[in-house]
Amino acid sequence: LETVAKICSKQLVLVVLKPLKGTEMEKVSPPPINEVFAFFKEAVKKIPGEDISLGCARPSGQYSILLEKKALDLGFSKISYPSPQTIEYAYKNGYNIKFFDTCCAL
Repeated sequence: LETVAKICSKQLVLVVLKPLKGTEMEKVSPPPINEVFAFFKEAVKKIPGEDISLGCARPSGQYSILLEKKALDLGFSKISYPSPQTIEYAYKNGYNIKFFDTCCAL
């Protein structure tokens, strides 16, 4: 993260290991969610003022919903493919929402 902080210019897209069926990684568990939360928080602290996004590569289900909500609460500017639960959470909590049909890295 320190290296990224030195070279990050305008935006940072964070992703989380998503085990894919049919690959050598399919049986690998994603990292504990609290460790990911801590990493996200550290990224926001070390790279202040940057455009930080939650990319599309992340585990699905409840894990993803928790990641999305944490990303919102930490001030991430974009979330790729947010769940309906996260969209509802964002509206209820007064977040300004815009939808775009582009890659999360753009």
